Amino acid sequence: MWYVVALPSCTVVALGTFFRSEGNVAFRIFIFNHFVNTSALVVLRQWVMFSLRNTNVACNAMKLSRSLLLLFLLGALLKLCGCTGQTQNAQKNRTDSLSEEAYKAVEERLAKSDSKKLTLNNIDTISDKNLEQVIVDNISLKVNGNSENEYFVAKELTKPQQMIFIIEQVEAEVNNGGFNQFFYNSSGKFSKDMEDAFKAIDAIKFSELVRKANETYNKYKKEITKTQEGSIDGFEKSYNNNPLNKLDKEFYDLYTKENLSKLKIKFIRSHKNEFVDY
Repeated sequence: MWYVVALPSCTVVALGTFFRSEGNVAFRIFIFNHFVNTSALVVLRQWVMFSLRNTNVACNAMKLSRSLLLLFLLGALLKLCGCTGQTQNAQKNRTDSLSEEAYKAVEERLAKSDSKKLTLNNIDTISDKNLEQVIVDNISLKVNGNSENEYFVAKELTKPQQMIFIIEQVEAEVNNGGFNQFFYNSSGKFSKDMEDAFKAIDAIKFSELVRKANETYNKYKKEITKTQEGSIDGFEKSYNNNPLNKLDKEFYDLYTKENLSKLKIKFIRSHKNEFVDY
């Protein structure tokens, strides 16, 4: 049974190597969702998303091949340990120690940065290049990656913090696996709030698109969710003839029409008092 004990550490190392390598970022994000699609690992996912944002995304065939090989080996390990088809309670028990270690690692990193405790002074001194990620890290510590209470904890944030957090949730999920994944995961709890969040930062085109996504999901929810019984296979099948798929491309294309990063930075600076830790 040694491999059961060793798997968490091996998985963290393998995921770290795989996701920090160069290659097709969209592919790596999509695969990451399937292996780390549990709410207990939200903080780990935030760390990986941050790593990807700071990775040179030029395609490198050799490194991509190495990543695919690593992915295959990781999949074999997971199947060996019987991870596929486990109950939610079993999954939670298996990942509790891993999520705790991941959270501590992120907390240690943030303790050395400006994200741990924000003041008006360090918000003013943080460059535009780093401000968005600092704010997201700071909010992530407050929400604490607790899926059971995530929605309610987020609602205790200041209104501007909520807006940035919700937009981050939408971007992370849709850029990861499309609107289908956004509604499937715990992030779907924020679906009613995402239109207002994008409006708050003046991302009007994005707000209109997410409104359309909400309308589409509510209209075709029965068809979209009929195969989503909790397994990866069922989730993958739910992409077939999914009316949300066409909205994914529209979402990606909007980045060329509205600069979300600049809009978020402008919003944060104009509401900086609402992001301060007292």
